[in-house]
Amino acid sequence: MACPKCCTTWNVYWQAFTFSLILVLYLIIGGGIFVALEQPAESERAAEAVRQIQVANETILRTVLNISNLTEERAQNVTNQVLAILSELAPQVVAANKARTPLWQLGPAIFFTTTVVTTIGYGNIAPSTPGGQTFFVFYAIAGIPLALIVFSSIGTILSNALGSLVGRIKSKRPLPLKIAVVVGAIITGLVLCIFIPAIIFMAIEGWTYRQSAYYCVVSLTTIGFGDFVPGQSTSTDLSVGVRGVYKVCTACWLLFGIAFLSLLIAEVQKLFTASVAAINKLFKKEKPDEGTKELGKVDSSAEHGVPLETKQESQTAREQNAAALEHKTTVDQGTPKEAPPLSTVETDAK
Repeated sequence: MACPKCCTTWNVYWQAFTFSLILVLYLIIGGGIFVALEQPAESERAAEAVRQIQVANETILRTVLNISNLTEERAQNVTNQVLAILSELAPQVVAANKARTPLWQLGPAIFFTTTVVTTIGYGNIAPSTPGGQTFFVFYAIAGIPLALIVFSSIGTILSNALGSLVGRIKSKRPLPLKIAVVVGAIITGLVLCIFIPAIIFMAIEGWTYRQSAYYCVVSLTTIGFGDFVPGQSTSTDLSVGVRGVYKVCTACWLLFGIAFLSLLIAEVQKLFTASVAAINKLFKKEKPDEGTKELGKVDSSAEHGVPLETKQESQTAREQNAAALEHKTTVDQGTPKEAPPLSTVETDAK
């Protein structure tokens, strides 16, 4: 018969694998649909931008060629015309530059769907067509809970691994051991998810190490300012295919890093709760309250189940019986003495 604990562990691993596979397929299929919806419109915008740039070039050329007997006022007018043309040309120049490295390719689209389900949202790319925007609404509503399930499953596996590590190490002080394990996990997570990836981004993107580490923290905490986005720098000399693979690898790093960071936050919270409970327990042992002291007095004064009040009554009865016995002895010897109270005699008779 299979061990229930082994079956539970297997179910956790199987659940994590199943939902992770579903999420990967969901990201790939979603990226393909976004490419199909957005790429034609992107190509049209790029072609229109190139056409407007050519028209602007011709306009500037005609303006310069028509200059004759250039006066100061005429020169100022020509300058203003050229500046106006250039200001109108700026969006087209940007669109033309984007046309050289299309955004809606499969690799960048998978990276986009990853930022959607993880709620990072850099803002550097977004659907612009009615079909893409409508599809995005339903895609995000279904994808975000799926990503949360995957993060929870991966977090459970990693948490069980940490618990198993703590259980294998025998120690008389479990709390300090737990602190040491959690600190070690935090250091490992920082190295794997921030320090090493920052070096890679620095080498590929041309960022400084500070900027790369800043990007890693902003992304893994799902803040996503959008001031630094991998694969967008013009100084990055990557082909379209290599850029797509690079985007997919970055998406995988985001998924694993967010799951691991969520685990670390949960473990730190558990550790903080356990530390507070241990401090409260230690404080109560060192300084018992007044109610506990009074209860201790009552317990120490009672022997064999006899309360303190009962023992005091017994002591009073013994004293009264002794007084009655002394009076009886004095009467028998003929010595007059004040009679004891009637209640004492009745008690003695009984």
